[in-house]
Amino acid sequence: MKRHERERTQANGATMLLSTDMPTVVDLPTSESSLIKVSEKEFRGETYVDVRRWVKSPYQDGQLVPTPKGIIFRWELVSHLIRALCHVKHSHNRRLKSGESRTEPMVAHDNLPV
Repeated sequence: MKRHERERTQANGATMLLSTDMPTVVDLPTSESSLIKVSEKEFRGETYVDVRRWVKSPYQDGQLVPTPKGIIFRWELVSHLIRALCHVKHSHNRRLKSGESRTEPMVAHDNLPV
């Protein structure tokens, strides 16, 4: 695969576009006119991960433009974020199986399941 080519993969019914071309690592389409881009950024010698919503702009011939909706964080936090997301998924699946609904806020713990 050439550096600028993309590979399509299926994940839970959503098509993700994986790219070896930096800075975008993953494009996750959310609708016909928007997607979530996960990319790496460098700033002052530090590597950051940016997870941001992009939309097609009616003012720029339908080109994708970033929105303020997103988060950027240090690379060192990636494994912690993955653990937290796995915990949310596990908790959600457990609630679905038991039929309960969430009414209390979630509390972060050091012993999150991976």
